[in-house]
Amino acid sequence: MDFIKVFITGGAICFLGQLLLTKFKLSPPKMLTTIIIAGGLLEILGLYKYIAAFGGEGAQVPISGLGSLFANAVKTGMAEQGILGIFMFSNTFYKIAGIVILTAVVVFIITARFFSTIKEK
Repeated sequence: MDFIKVFITGGAICFLGQLLLTKFKLSPPKMLTTIIIAGGLLEILGLYKYIAAFGGEGAQVPISGLGSLFANAVKTGMAEQGILGIFMFSNTFYKIAGIVILTAVVVFIITARFFSTIKEK
């Protein structure tokens, strides 16, 4: 039964992203930025934990989960270092950023290898 909740949650977030693209004619970068910011705001307001509790990984995998993780890292930094924690990110932030950067590099390498537009002579 859990996989149905995961599918519904992830699908709803993806549906919202597609709605932003088609109905509101946002470009993909603007849509991604909007969803990241929405995830961060929901985390700051304390609402994203309810979405994550219902949907599990379905709430963490989409891009809104990234916004939530970044906001959580800032909250952790503020709890550890006060107001300066906003600017001095905690270890959580660097762990998240490292995973995101590593994933992006691997995907870029695979994409460049198999889908290159440069023709070899």
